[in-house]
Amino acid sequence: MRTAIEKRSVKTKRILSSCAALLLAGAFFFAAPLYYSPRLGRDVYRSWFEHETEPTVGVISVWHIASFKPYSGSLEAWLNSRAKEYSSRFIGIHFEVRSMTPEQALEELEAGKKPDMISFREGALPSSLFMDPGTEPETQPYCASGTVLIFDPSSESTDKEHLMELAGTPEEFEKGKAPSCVCDLRGAGDMHRKNLMGKAPYFEAIPLTVGGELIQRIGICSGPDETKLPYMTGLIEFVTGRDSQETLPELGLIPVAEGISADFDPVFIKDMYSALFDADN
Repeated sequence: MRTAIEKRSVKTKRILSSCAALLLAGAFFFAAPLYYSPRLGRDVYRSWFEHETEPTVGVISVWHIASFKPYSGSLEAWLNSRAKEYSSRFIGIHFEVRSMTPEQALEELEAGKKPDMISFREGALPSSLFMDPGTEPETQPYCASGTVLIFDPSSESTDKEHLMELAGTPEEFEKGKAPSCVCDLRGAGDMHRKNLMGKAPYFEAIPLTVGGELIQRIGICSGPDETKLPYMTGLIEFVTGRDSQETLPELGLIPVAEGISADFDPVFIKDMYSALFDADN
C-alpha cells in the first residue's frame, strides 16, 4: 500500500503534467493563426501555374504631338487604345498618352520637362531629342495622311490651278458657296459618305500631297530609363505591327506597312495609298 507521502507525490505530478499540457495547448492556439492564416486561402495547385509578376516600373509618359486635324482626336484615341492593349500583357506598367500641339510641347521642353516617348509629326521636333541615330530603336513612322483638292465637276473651269485659287473651306463647298476646297484625307472620306446619304454635293477629287510632313512617327527620348526601355520598344513594335496597322484605314489614315488588306473607297483614297508606297520606291 502507498504511503500518504507517495500519494501526495503522484497527485503533484498529475497536477504538474496537466499544467504543462495546458501551457502547450495555449501556445499552440496562440501561434497557429499566425502560421495558418496566410495559407488558408492559398490554392496550392494554382500556385504551380502562376507566373512571376513584371517589375513595377510605374507610368511611361507618351506625348502625342498633333497639329494636323486627323491626328489631334481620333489618332490620339487610337494610340491610347493601342497602348492600353499592349500594357495589359504586363503587371505594373501603364502608358499615359497626352495630346498637345507642337508649340505646347516645345514650351514644356524649354521648361525642362521631357516624356519617355513622343508621337510626333515628321519634322516637328529636333532629332537630338531622341535616342542617338543608329541605335535601336530609332523613331519609327506608323501612319500618314494626305490632302486632296475637292471640286464640283460641273464648274465652269476644272483647271487645277484655277480651282486652287477659288478654293473655300469644306463647309463652304458643302453649302455650294465655293466651287472647290482642300481638305485632309479623312475629311474627304467623310464628305464622300455624306454625298452617298444625300447630305453633300457630288464631287471629284485630285490627290495633292501624301506623306512628307504628314507622316506621324513615334520614338523614345534620349537618356531612357533602362527599366522602361523594353516596354517602350515593345510599344513601338506593337503600333507598327500588322494587327495595329490594319485598323488605321478606319480613321481615314494611311498605314505605313505595305499590303494592308482594306476596302479603300472611294478611288481617290486608293490613289493616295498607292502614292505613298510609290514615293518610297
